[in-house]
Amino acid sequence: MAFSSVFLEQLDVDTNYDLNKEENSWIASLPVLTTPIGSLICGPLMDKVGRKAGILVSCFTSFIGWILLLFVTPQLYMPLIVLGRILGGLGGGMTTIALIYIPEVCHEKYRPMMLGTNSMLVSLGILLVTITGYFMKWKMMAFEFSIVILVNMIVLWIYMPESPVWLLTIKKNREQAESTLRLLNPNEKVFDAQLTCLNKLARSRTEGPTDENGAVLSKKLKLLLHVFFSPPAKQPLLILIGLLFLQQTCGGYTIIVYTIQVFKKLGTDFEGGLDEYTALLLMGVLRFVFSIITAAASQIIGRRPLLLFSALGMALSSIAVPLYNYVEVGNSSKLADVQWPVIFALVFVSFTALGIMNIPWSLIGELLPTNIRGTASGFLVALAYTSMFFLVKLYPYLLDTFDINKLFLIQGLLCVFTALYVYIFVPETLGKSLHSIQEHFYSKRERTTKC
Repeated sequence: MAFSSVFLEQLDVDTNYDLNKEENSWIASLPVLTTPIGSLICGPLMDKVGRKAGILVSCFTSFIGWILLLFVTPQLYMPLIVLGRILGGLGGGMTTIALIYIPEVCHEKYRPMMLGTNSMLVSLGILLVTITGYFMKWKMMAFEFSIVILVNMIVLWIYMPESPVWLLTIKKNREQAESTLRLLNPNEKVFDAQLTCLNKLARSRTEGPTDENGAVLSKKLKLLLHVFFSPPAKQPLLILIGLLFLQQTCGGYTIIVYTIQVFKKLGTDFEGGLDEYTALLLMGVLRFVFSIITAAASQIIGRRPLLLFSALGMALSSIAVPLYNYVEVGNSSKLADVQWPVIFALVFVSFTALGIMNIPWSLIGELLPTNIRGTASGFLVALAYTSMFFLVKLYPYLLDTFDINKLFLIQGLLCVFTALYVYIFVPETLGKSLHSIQEHFYSKRERTTKC
């Protein structure tokens, strides 16, 4: 997303490349279009070849995408750019595997913080692209990113262990699973506790649900339907679908993509102290700083409080924009000299990074049961990115059609609804093992039967 902005801006001023609006549109939208495809691919891929191999495939796909951009010339540019952006989107979509891998290898004590680093590093990546785009040409940026991915891929290949959950529940290799689990948990007491949880997860997957006669349905098509529509799968799926939909519609991503346009609608002329680049840089810094705060705070106070605080803060700062413009004092007041709507928008972005933009992605790896985690996570991420694509495409028309105050008011009301949704439906996961989270979605009768 961030590279597309820098890339297109530099191509636009380069007389060697003659891109029309249609070509620009495809270059910008292809990564967003292909990311859901990568998310769908990664589900069966990570179940088939393992979490580690799946992550390496994701890295390799992105690496080839960046390398292709290095061979772009004024004589041959559009096919290589298109293919490179497609591979970049596919590789980005397949990074969903990391959201599944992390909770499977982390102790529940450290899981919230480790999952929080995902969004923190995404924010850091966007910030670095914004900064390097100011000093570097796009080809040098592509070379730099390809080297970073290559080094990362080599380090992961050498040092990253396979998920013990995958080794035991899918590959059925108990010896290797226990060996990896011991490597991850050298403390004997911690190892025993984690092994107990791992065995419970394995039993819940391998035994499967039973019919009225007690026959195991694990080899039947009926199992797949039963699993997806059973409470431990259906409930978290529905909760996550609703949460991800609200995440996309409450304005966090659209205001980041269209920062300049939104600021102009709010009355900023980008003359004097605040120019377009400074605005983008400020957005990136705020996202990164508050992503760090989120990763640390989720380790202490949990997911639900952060989500509620984030949604309510977004609601207040968003509604403050039309409210201020409605009761705005005359130009003689000192308040009128301050660009309060822009400040409210920046506060809004800060609150998005404090929970709503980050935590729903982490919950995918925590709430889903192991027997559908691979397939369902790919489906959910694909659904979220597809929604993002349509909203990003639609938002410029909304900016041209509706008054900015109405858009921020609607945005604020959606944030209020998001807070209510979180309060009613989203469970807390802090300090809970994956097995205990899965047990939460069983009815009392089912929990008694399983015991």
